[in-house]
Amino acid sequence: MFNNDTEISINNRFDYSNIIPDVNNITYIIQYLDGLYNQFKKLVDEDEMKNEKLKYDYRNYNYKHHFISGLEIRVRKEFNTITLKNFASYTETLKNNQVINIDSLDIELNLCYYRGKEGDLTEYRNTFTISFKPYEIVFTRASNQKVPEMDQIEKTINDMMKKFHVANTIFCSK
Repeated sequence: MFNNDTEISINNRFDYSNIIPDVNNITYIIQYLDGLYNQFKKLVDEDEMKNEKLKYDYRNYNYKHHFISGLEIRVRKEFNTITLKNFASYTETLKNNQVINIDSLDIELNLCYYRGKEGDLTEYRNTFTISFKPYEIVFTRASNQKVPEMDQIEKTINDMMKKFHVANTIFCSK
């Protein structure tokens, strides 16, 4: 079923330093990533439950739990960092006006898991990071396997980033 996955090093970097990072677009991206992570968690949980019922030798995982999976939003303001784990905590931070005049905002989604037979598991690491700093806005993807679903996530995030308003300045052009 998953024979098309290939071990490879993917380190893609996209520069969006000419966009205007408005709250609505950032909120939309965080909501999308939170929903994506929740779907991923559900897949992992269902696969673990299915394999839990089988004897050790018969377990074959598509999505086995990996300890570094999750969504993390880091808001840096002066010398403080607020770390958030989901869309709800981000919106609460917005309501409390804690995302105003910040130094940076980093959004990191880790979709990491193991795949294969118990005792012979292959690690799949997929990290999607969007970093918003003044004059430096970057989206990166790091993966150790080529998986079509992860390629699609990268494409979707890029499409979302392209919907931001673009600044036409002497430092960058539309």
